[in-house]
Amino acid sequence: VLVGRVVDNTGQPIKMAQIQAGDLVTLSDYNGYYALEGLPEQAVTVRFSAQGFGDVYRRIQGFDGQSFADVVLTPAFFVDVDPGAGGVALSPSGASI
Repeated sequence: VLVGRVVDNTGQPIKMAQIQAGDLVTLSDYNGYYALEGLPEQAVTVRFSAQGFGDVYRRIQGFDGQSFADVVLTPAFFVDVDPGAGGVALSPSGASI
């Protein structure tokens, strides 16, 4: 079983994050904790995703018991840009993009 916690970049738990490895899927609870059961013994890629956040992929090497993977998801942001409007687009940190 793969267990861990999904949080945002401020350390706040992300509830209902999806944790997926092939056909195996689970969701994090209200406090960001999850358990993904039934993983094969060989290495697998696990995808962590949540609405409004960028996906994170972790390669989990084969295991025969319990493994731990705590994950930090970073907010995703999308900007609609009108090229004719002029101006400068800024990231949340204030950097020009």
